Amino acid sequence: MLARVWRLNSPSHFSFVYRRGHKLNSPGVFVWVVKTPMSVQHTKIAVVVSKQVNKKAVVRNLYKRQILAVISQILPTIPIKNYLFVLSVKPDISKLTTKELKISLLTVFSKILNN
Repeated sequence: MLARVWRLNSPSHFSFVYRRGHKLNSPGVFVWVVKTPMSVQHTKIAVVVSKQVNKKAVVRNLYKRQILAVISQILPTIPIKNYLFVLSVKPDISKLTTKELKISLLTVFSKILNN
């Protein structure tokens, strides 16, 4: 689980990310990213798993926990500051291993750093 500082949970921030953010495609997830407004001090992340991915809540929560575990490993190693992220899970995530998911997220974060 992510620390409270890293969690994106405000409905206004979600709508801000969806309206103003850029969508990056990656195997398993779509990543919506936007540079934070001045009111937000830290990078914040949310994971969204819809019922279209899987009807069972147990499976959706499993995917969410896997992604959050990978992100908690990645965050200390990369210097991404003052961004808002919403990771929307795609149905093909069931075909990915945790290692492939980690590589996928690392490539997305490297794209963000390079731009």
